Amino acid sequence: VLPNGSKLWRWKYRLAGKENRYAIGAYPAILLTGARKMQEEARKLVKAGMHPSHQKQLLRLNQATEHANTFQAVAEEWLGANAAHWTHKTRLQRERALEADVYPHIGSLPVRQVTPSHVLDILKRIEKRAPAMAVVVNQSIGAICRLAVVTLRADTDPTGPIRGALKPQKTRHHRPLAPDELPKLIAANEASSSYYPNKVALKLMLLTLARTMEIVGARWDEFDLDAGLWIVPAARMKMRENHLIPLPSQAVQLLQKLRVLAGELKDPFTGQSKPVFPNRNQPSRPASHGVLWKAIMRMGFDERFSPHGIRSTGSTILNGMGYRADLIEKQLAHEERDKSRASYNRATYIEERRTMMQQWADYLDAIAKGEKVVAGKFDKAA
Repeated sequence: VLPNGSKLWRWKYRLAGKENRYAIGAYPAILLTGARKMQEEARKLVKAGMHPSHQKQLLRLNQATEHANTFQAVAEEWLGANAAHWTHKTRLQRERALEADVYPHIGSLPVRQVTPSHVLDILKRIEKRAPAMAVVVNQSIGAICRLAVVTLRADTDPTGPIRGALKPQKTRHHRPLAPDELPKLIAANEASSSYYPNKVALKLMLLTLARTMEIVGARWDEFDLDAGLWIVPAARMKMRENHLIPLPSQAVQLLQKLRVLAGELKDPFTGQSKPVFPNRNQPSRPASHGVLWKAIMRMGFDERFSPHGIRSTGSTILNGMGYRADLIEKQLAHEERDKSRASYNRATYIEERRTMMQQWADYLDAIAKGEKVVAGKFDKAA
């Protein structure tokens, strides 16, 4: 009992011939029964030649280290390490999935304590509403835990024992749309009751043959409508290079109309350019990758082709019109691995591609009106 009134439990012991004292704790936070139990545990350590106070410090240090290496801390390290070679869309998808479905359950746990049952519970929750996303989350958790293993912060990857727990997903192949199906798709899109920007997105994909992720992630500052040019920044491109897309007059008119409806094109708070195709619930964010799939499904085309298949259809028809393969490949952003040649191509192909894409847009207009096209020439159908 100290002069200031504090009541403390202390145990006197000898180790290696020297007298030591072990601080068990304060009374009444620790009562006599608890103090005796802790003394007995300390006595065992002394018999083994260890100072109880040293073990307490080591335990405290281990606990502090465990809490500094939570699953969320390792996950954020993993996200940062992969940012350089992921597309913006991929990083955003991983971040949102972890924040929504993983961190609330295991984010605060030391990564060493994450078990297969934790992971399986998370995956089963996701699989009920989004089977494909469950696969993505499983891959992410596995990669995060393997990072923890190789950096000595975990012992095993908890996704290993549950391999095969998720139901296999059917692969949705990017079947091209047959040329005679194109007029039906165009008419169905025009007649659709879908959200207007989503209809424009599908039409812009038809007119430019851009990828789905390039379309839905587009922002207004990427477009120079006066010059009829769309520059998709490298951060959003598969090959990490800016992609120049010449816009046919039909695409320019389509975007001009949408721009009028969109109003102010910059966020008043951040000053950032707004998405061309905003998320209906969160307008500051781009639409989700699935909006074009949903549009296709609503029109009854989902069993026949995917939005991505439009690119294959366009390639086939443009080849039939006599355009060079390298010109078409450049439009589709199938990049040259030879950097010097790629630079040359970018400089020389833009005007040729502008001509090609204008003819492609005119072709789409013609078939939508029931005209026949032979070798790029439009004739009125009977």
